Amino acid sequence: MKIKRPLVLGVAAGIVLSTVAVVTPAFADPVANSYAIVGSDTLQASVDALTNGTDVTGARVRVVAPAGTIGNFDAFAPGFNVAGGVIQTKPAGVSFPRPSGSGNGVLALLASINNTTFTQNGVTSAKSIGGQVDIARSSAKPKTEVADGILAWVPYARDAVAYAYVGGSAADESHVANLSKSQLNAIYTATSDQALSGTTVKAYLPQSGSGTRNFFLAALGITGNPGTAVFTNNETLAENDATVFPTTVPAGTAYIVPFSAANWIAQSNGAAPSTIPASGAVKLGSPLAAAAFTTDSGTGALLPNATYYSDSTWGRDTYLVVERARITSGNAKYDANLANLLNPSRSNSLVNMSASASSPGGVKRLFGFLTVSDTTPLYSNTK
Repeated sequence: MKIKRPLVLGVAAGIVLSTVAVVTPAFADPVANSYAIVGSDTLQASVDALTNGTDVTGARVRVVAPAGTIGNFDAFAPGFNVAGGVIQTKPAGVSFPRPSGSGNGVLALLASINNTTFTQNGVTSAKSIGGQVDIARSSAKPKTEVADGILAWVPYARDAVAYAYVGGSAADESHVANLSKSQLNAIYTATSDQALSGTTVKAYLPQSGSGTRNFFLAALGITGNPGTAVFTNNETLAENDATVFPTTVPAGTAYIVPFSAANWIAQSNGAAPSTIPASGAVKLGSPLAAAAFTTDSGTGALLPNATYYSDSTWGRDTYLVVERARITSGNAKYDANLANLLNPSRSNSLVNMSASASSPGGVKRLFGFLTVSDTTPLYSNTK
C-alpha cells in the first residue's frame, strides 16, 4: 500500500476531477471470487480503481465480472516497499509468493496455466498454483513474440518512463534534472558512483521482475546486468516509490531511480496513493528536451505530455496478459466473461480507452495514461 496524499482538483484530458477522494487504499489483499490479477506496480492503482469502482472522473465507473468479484493484488505487500510475502488469490486456494512486478506476474500466470509451483526471490510455493491467476499486469511487452504463443498481451494504455531524483542542494538537483541517455548509461553501468559537475550520483533500480526496470535498461542499451554500483536492495526495491530515497541527502550528492510517468502524474494529482514527499524535494527528471508532463494553467494538475509519450525510446504501451485460449472463441477453454473484460471495443472492459468520463478509458487518463499506439494483441510463450 502506498500512502495517499489529498486530491488535487483539476481538469485532465477534458475530464473534471471529482471532489471525492479518489482512492481508498486497501489495508489487506482482496478476495477474487472470479478473476485474480497480479503483476506490475505501474498498472496497479488504475486497475484497482476500475475493479473496486471510482468517482475520479465525476461519473461512477466500475468494471465487473458477472461471475463474481475481480481481485487485483498489489505488487508489494501493503505498507512495504520491498518485494516479498505471500498471497492467496482464490477462496480456499493455495498461498504462493506475491508476484512483484511485470515479469513475475507473467511467470505466475504461466504457473497457473501449467499447474506448477511458482518461485520468486528463492521462495517456492508449497503446492502448484493451477487456476490461481487469470490476468497479469505488465508494463513491458514480451521479450520474444511468437505468432502461436500461449499468452495474449492485450494493450492496456500508453505510458512513458523517466526518472525521479533528489539532490542535497539546488546545484545538485540541476546537475541531474536532465540527464542524457549517454549519461544515464554511464551511471547505470558503473562499478562506482559517478560524479557530474561535482555531484556524486547514486543510482537506484527496482527489483529484477520490474517491467519499468527492464524497459529503462533496454532504453539505455544495457542488455546485461547493471553496474555493481547500482543499488537494488538485494533485488527487492519497489518501483514507482519515491520513499526509497534517504530522507536526508547531503550536499554534493543526488539519487536517481527510474519512474513511470503515468504513476508520477497519478500520484501527484492524488488519483493514486502517493509516495512523493509533500516537501517537493523529489522531482521527475527527463532524458529528453521535453518533460514527461505538462501542467494545467488553471488547476495546477499534471497532464501527460503527448510529445514525451510518443517518443520511440521512452514511450511504451502497457498490457494485460492472459492465456490466449481463454479469450479465443471456439477454443475449448474459451471464457466469454474473461474475453469481454479484455475486449477494447466494449465500453466497460479493462482495456477500453474511450475519452468519456463514464468509461474505463476516461479513468485511465486521470491516472496519467494515454491511448495505446496499437490495439493489436501480442503473443508469446513467456515474459
